[in-house]
Amino acid sequence: MEFKASQKLLCPNKKDEVDIQTVLKLLVDKYGLPDHNVLPNREEQKVVNRLSGILEQLETEESLDDLDFEREGFDLEYNFEILSEVDSDDDPEYEPPQAEKRYKLEDEYTKEEWDDIIEMRDKGYSFTTIQHRYRKLRNLRDINRVRKLREKGGSFYSKFHHLDEMVVNEFVLWKSLRMIVHDIDIADCAFKLATELGIPNFKASRSWVLRFKKKHRIVSRKITTYLTKAQIEEQKDLKSIIHEFRQKAKLAITKRPLLRVFNSDQTGLKKEMVSGRSLDYQGTKKVEVCIQRSDDYTHSYTIQPLIGADGTLHLPVFVCFLERKPPQCFERELKPFTNIKAVHSTSGKMTSQLAIKWLKESFVPTAGAMPLLIVDSWSGYVQAMEEKEAKHIEFLIIPPKTTGMLQPLDLFFNRQLKAFIKDLSDKIRRLYGNDVILSSRTGIGKLLHLTFAQFSAPCFKPLIKYAWFCCGYIDERPEKFETPVQKCFHGLTLNSTCEFQHVVDERAFIRCAKCHKFLCFKHFFEEMHDC
Repeated sequence: MEFKASQKLLCPNKKDEVDIQTVLKLLVDKYGLPDHNVLPNREEQKVVNRLSGILEQLETEESLDDLDFEREGFDLEYNFEILSEVDSDDDPEYEPPQAEKRYKLEDEYTKEEWDDIIEMRDKGYSFTTIQHRYRKLRNLRDINRVRKLREKGGSFYSKFHHLDEMVVNEFVLWKSLRMIVHDIDIADCAFKLATELGIPNFKASRSWVLRFKKKHRIVSRKITTYLTKAQIEEQKDLKSIIHEFRQKAKLAITKRPLLRVFNSDQTGLKKEMVSGRSLDYQGTKKVEVCIQRSDDYTHSYTIQPLIGADGTLHLPVFVCFLERKPPQCFERELKPFTNIKAVHSTSGKMTSQLAIKWLKESFVPTAGAMPLLIVDSWSGYVQAMEEKEAKHIEFLIIPPKTTGMLQPLDLFFNRQLKAFIKDLSDKIRRLYGNDVILSSRTGIGKLLHLTFAQFSAPCFKPLIKYAWFCCGYIDERPEKFETPVQKCFHGLTLNSTCEFQHVVDERAFIRCAKCHKFLCFKHFFEEMHDC
């Protein structure tokens, strides 16, 4: 008797093929057909869609030879290993095996390379010849699979990948047009594109939108500026203006040493500087903080720093106080603060006459020979340029609406200055309350005197140079630096005590950026530390 091995015995791991028509016939035999036409309800349609998806998946699966597991666009290679019978919970040194990395067959070659592979196969080239050129091909089934995936419009993964790219491109277009975009807009766009790509049952759910935003680092941001189309077009023209001015300034800078290149600008400071944020309990709706004087929180004064491209903050700094009726003691009260030059106006802002005074009394004595001064287009500077003291000065006037990109003080320095004054003021208010009135004339004078003393420290020269580097005026990036807030406040530790002579265990209030000593409030603020 001759024994014939069945295919099941020869290939015990091979699955039986599924015939869809047979499955449908068995379902009809089991449940029967309705006697008349009935429109399905919503729940019945959901069941039909689910069954259709299962049947379509079975229809597209191919028979497995040599234990080759295939999915749409993926290969999952199994490594059959005999595992120890010891339970992982009983073995403290047990480490679960790492999952094999799935790779997508379509991504092994570019679209053009797959076109060439399929064309070679259609022309009758043997697989050996094709594989000689494309080494990543494992067998002929790889080519057939990619061909079928292309006939279906790509794999499930490739369609979703393409959908993701198309939605991102739409988002980039919206933002280039300065459009307002919300989550619902992303979902609507994804619905439309999914229909075009032939992705059935795509829902653009909330979780999909959240994953999309997280992947592309998209978050909700407060709108800070509203522009018309005319203003947007004007911004495009400003780019060429900025480039031309930057090249002109760089050429002028090369004709003189950096210590003869200056930038000055006026910036307003509130009489009582307060941080805009504070720690509070989670969920707190209304965050209230205590200030010293309500009027001083809304009124301001003006400072006019002068910085050099060599990293120097030139002292004294010109300060215009708000004085509607300046008292006779004005100059006497502010005389001890040698790091500022105090003037006053009824508005607390610079005037054309004060600009001329600044040029004659602050800039000219500092400038030296062949100075270059970069300022904005304020009319006060234009009048100052007509003075005879300004004849030897080369002025570069920053074009209107470009100071945010071309003004070193605006671009970086002023932000660091205001952050330091806020932190210093907050700390004094928290520790000493109303015992120290910071918004008074002498309080402002002392605060600015000490602040400018710290900012003139040699360790902050790279910080000032960085402002010039950000504007594109110098090519060499300055060395790494600490900001004044980091240097003076963040360096305090549990063991930081005042290093002043004859002081024992007095908690440090600040670290001096010049002498690098830890100082208590008395020796830093009350006695106006100067080293």
